[in-house]
Amino acid sequence: MRGRPMFRHRPVAGLRGIRLQRKVIRFTERQGFHKKEENMKKMKWMGLAIMMGLAAGCSTTGYQKAGRGSDSMAVCQGEIQSAREQVSRTITSLDSLINAQVGDLRPLFADFNTQVTQLEKDKEAAASRVIQMQADNKAYFASWAQDVAAISDPTMKAQSQQRLEETYKNYQQVEKSLLKVRDAYLPMSSKLKDFQVALNQDLSPSGVAGLKPSYAKVRQEAITLQGTMREALSQIQAARQKMTYRASGIVQ
Repeated sequence: MRGRPMFRHRPVAGLRGIRLQRKVIRFTERQGFHKKEENMKKMKWMGLAIMMGLAAGCSTTGYQKAGRGSDSMAVCQGEIQSAREQVSRTITSLDSLINAQVGDLRPLFADFNTQVTQLEKDKEAAASRVIQMQADNKAYFASWAQDVAAISDPTMKAQSQQRLEETYKNYQQVEKSLLKVRDAYLPMSSKLKDFQVALNQDLSPSGVAGLKPSYAKVRQEAITLQGTMREALSQIQAARQKMTYRASGIVQ
């Protein structure tokens, strides 16, 4: 008789255990569903944020490249201005040497050599910046052309195409003016090096006096070079202005 109550309790404990197990399973399933739903929501928000970020990046690409193109031109403009000033210092140094009447000419010759060396460095720096400017603006105009091609509205597309062509024409003027600078620089640079060789061989007053005809020519070439540099600086400024309007959103 004492064993029967124990027997009766077993099915009750078993049923309760099964019910409890089922409750646990249902609870776990609900928790898993909620977590899955929560993860799905997080993924949707993350996807939306990424899409918005990509859209924002695409919408600002043109402005950013316009800014980089303008900044690259500004750096190039600064290098050309520095080289132009160095041309003046170099010719002034040569003036002092050629027009010296008496005294030790070696310090004047040493200064002339220093100025010519610095001019070559400034020329190399300017040439490097020109190459970088050309690369930046090639990417800039290619990107702009792609943007224009993507416009479906005919009126807006024609307006954008006109704006692109006008800006590109300005930039072409920059390229042409830089070629003039190069063509004017080469003969002057060659003559300055000839002066270095000739003066190194004969720094006597008579030797220096014999170089005056060549000095007149190189001085004129320097004036021509500075004129081409001034034109290039003006063309760069005009092209920069066009790009700055697009980069800043200012209406011209």
